[in-house]
Amino acid sequence: MKISVLGSGAFGLAIASLLSKNKNNNIIVWTSFKEEYDELVKYHTHKRIFNDYSFKDLNFSMNLEETINDAQVFILAVPSNAIREVLNKTKKLLNNQILIFVSKGLEENTLKRSSEIAKDLEINNRYAVLAGPTFAKDMLNDIPLGFTLATESKEVVEVAEKMFDNTKVNLEVSNDIVGVEYAGCVKNVLAIIAGYFYAKEKASSARAMFFTKIAKEEANLLAVLGGSSKTLYTYAGLGDLLLTATSNESRNFSYGEALANNLITDKSTTVEGKKTYKSLLTLIPKERLTDSLLVTYAYLFEEN
Repeated sequence: MKISVLGSGAFGLAIASLLSKNKNNNIIVWTSFKEEYDELVKYHTHKRIFNDYSFKDLNFSMNLEETINDAQVFILAVPSNAIREVLNKTKKLLNNQILIFVSKGLEENTLKRSSEIAKDLEINNRYAVLAGPTFAKDMLNDIPLGFTLATESKEVVEVAEKMFDNTKVNLEVSNDIVGVEYAGCVKNVLAIIAGYFYAKEKASSARAMFFTKIAKEEANLLAVLGGSSKTLYTYAGLGDLLLTATSNESRNFSYGEALANNLITDKSTTVEGKKTYKSLLTLIPKERLTDSLLVTYAYLFEEN
C-alpha cells in the first residue's frame, strides 16, 4: 500500500523507516525544505538528526499532490502548530485516505488537539491517533515497540494492522481518541516534575513511590480533560509516561533534573512540558486541581 508521511523531522523519518520494513508498503515522505530534500534524495541521509543512517528504502518529494495522490494512508508527522496549515494545503487533495496523527501536543493559540483541528477544517476522512513509548532513534532499529492506535473505525484498525506487518510493533487498539491525544501532552509536564524529584531523591524506593504518584496524576488528568482514566493502562499512557519520565534521553525529564541541580540559568528555556503546563492550567478548572502535582510543583514552571 502507498503510505504518505508528511514531515521529515525525527519522528516522520523514523516512522517511515519503520514502515518500510514491510515490503508491501510503498513509503513517500514529503518535506518543504529544499536543502533537506536534496540531502535525502542524493545521499539518503539526514545528518543533522540521524547522522549517517541510510533512508535508501524511502521515496521523497516536495510536491504535496505527488505525495498524497493514490495513497491509502496519510500520516501527519508535522509539529502541532503546523497541523492546521498543512491540512489546509492538503484538504483539496484528500480523497478517501485514512489520516493518522502522530504529533504530541496542542495547537498553541487554540489549545486544540490534532483531531479537533481536522474537525474545524471539516475534514471528514476516517482517522486515528498513533502514540506510544518510542524514541525516534529506537524506531530505526529492529527492536520490539508498542503503539496505541486510537480510532472509532474498524476499517482503520484493519489497514493499520496490515501496515505494520513484518515489523516488531505490538499494536493495541483504543477508542479513547481524546485520552490518547491528551496523554501525549500530560506526560511531558509530569516528566519535568519527575526529573526534579529523581535528582533530589536517589533511593529506588522513593522513586518508585513517586512514579506511582505521577501515574495516578496522569489518570486523573485524562479523566478531567474528557478522556478515560483507563487510558493510563496503554502504551500511549503508562508506556509513554515511563519512557518520558524516567529517561535522561527525554528533554523534559532532563530539564527537571537540571532545575534540581541549579543548572538552568535561563528559565525561559523552552521544552514541551513548560508550554503544555500553561495550556493545562487554562483547560482545567482550578477546583479540579486541588492536591494536584501541577499545583504542588508550580514553582518549576515559573519564568523567573
